[in-house]
Amino acid sequence: MKKRKIILYFPGLQETITFGFSKVIPYTLLYLERAIRHFDLDIILIDHQINNNFEQIIEPIKDDLFFVGISTMTGYQLKGAIEFSKYIRSISDVEICWGGWHPSILPEQVLKEDYVDYVITGQGETPLREFIENKLNNMAVNDISGLGYKHNGKIIINSRDKYKDPTCLGGDIDFSLIDINSYASKRLADGKKSLTYLCSHGCPYRCGFCSQAVIYNRRWYGVGIEKIVDDLRYFKTAGVDVVYFGDANFFTNRAFVLEICSRIINEKLDIEWSAQAHVNTFLRQYSDADIKKIKESGCTLIAIGAESGDQQVLDVIAKQSTVEDNLKIVKVLAEHDIIPHFYTIVCFPMNPERDFDLTINMIGKAQFINPKLRSSINFYTPYPGTDLYDIACKNGFKHLETTEEWSNHLITQANIPWQKIEYQSKVSDIMAFYLPMANPEFANIVPPKFKLLAKILLALFHKKACKRFRDNNFDKRFEALIFLKTLSLFNRIFRTQFYIGRPSR
Repeated sequence: MKKRKIILYFPGLQETITFGFSKVIPYTLLYLERAIRHFDLDIILIDHQINNNFEQIIEPIKDDLFFVGISTMTGYQLKGAIEFSKYIRSISDVEICWGGWHPSILPEQVLKEDYVDYVITGQGETPLREFIENKLNNMAVNDISGLGYKHNGKIIINSRDKYKDPTCLGGDIDFSLIDINSYASKRLADGKKSLTYLCSHGCPYRCGFCSQAVIYNRRWYGVGIEKIVDDLRYFKTAGVDVVYFGDANFFTNRAFVLEICSRIINEKLDIEWSAQAHVNTFLRQYSDADIKKIKESGCTLIAIGAESGDQQVLDVIAKQSTVEDNLKIVKVLAEHDIIPHFYTIVCFPMNPERDFDLTINMIGKAQFINPKLRSSINFYTPYPGTDLYDIACKNGFKHLETTEEWSNHLITQANIPWQKIEYQSKVSDIMAFYLPMANPEFANIVPPKFKLLAKILLALFHKKACKRFRDNNFDKRFEALIFLKTLSLFNRIFRTQFYIGRPSR
């Protein structure tokens, strides 16, 4: 009897496993499944976020395995990919293929591992379909575009085809293959179910720290409007009321966005939503009337990749926006009662002291323009293939030589020589204490049982937090130290995980 089972595996993410954050839909598995569903094979999707006991699934079918595919990004996902690959190798001689962001950027290095037989670089659907078809027909796979393999001790990487519009690669992805409710999370303030959803691919910009340009070559592709509306209806039937469009740049195409808004309004889908925008695109393309329509359709928050308060950094990373643009969009969104959420990065390799101070200063200025502003602060982390990677290496970052080393390359604990410990503690205190305390709406975004406590905390610390941002002075942070130590003691005594901002990592 021929072996008929294919396993497609999605390793766990750092945020969902370590910190209990919302799970993300394993889109890569769904894209790959649609590409090979027409074969007479049993396709098994395993998402480590949902099921970390994969042995129970695989042991009964280990002798019937035809192929194992693993999709992984650089960082924490590699840990799960390595563990899973080694497990498969220990119980079966089935061929193991890696795809996704990390193998696409470092294919030769991945193929050096004895637990990887093949890699697929770039867009995976077509190479995987051709690979499976050739294997089923006992044909060679050597000439498949985007495939990497080993031959007589040599590593061979075939050139990949240009990225294609994903909507032209087959049928629709099938959400019925997963339990949508497993990926929905309840919002703390009101218990509404929220879900992250993708309705486009790519981004037209080339930010120097980002891998999007490497993979998508600065192209953007939107999913069909009808498909998006159908998916939103499907989510509503599952009880989802809040959708985060997790696209890299949701607002790239004005007509696309406004058509989605019109359909949500006209069909009374009653969905609250948020999305991410590039500040330049949003300010240049969207009028006040457009933003009014966006708000009417249910948009409550727009995430902005503000990145840095240092214009020199913005220029070096080719952000194509200014610090003034970042402050302007905060004002524009305030006029329409849409919450802005800054995503910022500190400690770039060029001048970390300067960009750190200027970025915190920018957040403080934006906070006074719109007190409802939310902000996230991350440290710059070098990723191979990006424009900024060579600069990072010239400034002391050591290129990692093995897949295991890259598995420890995390935003939260990467070994970056120019990042001082004092910066890390300062960011931790700002994120865990000062940002929530500077937000006068903080009491409205906590669980109802903590509203009274939140109001007390605001009464005690709101003015002090605002003064810290106004003066851009976060030295001698006595109030944060006292509160966070007390909170840590409270959590240990009562065995809870209560926090008011993003927990320190």
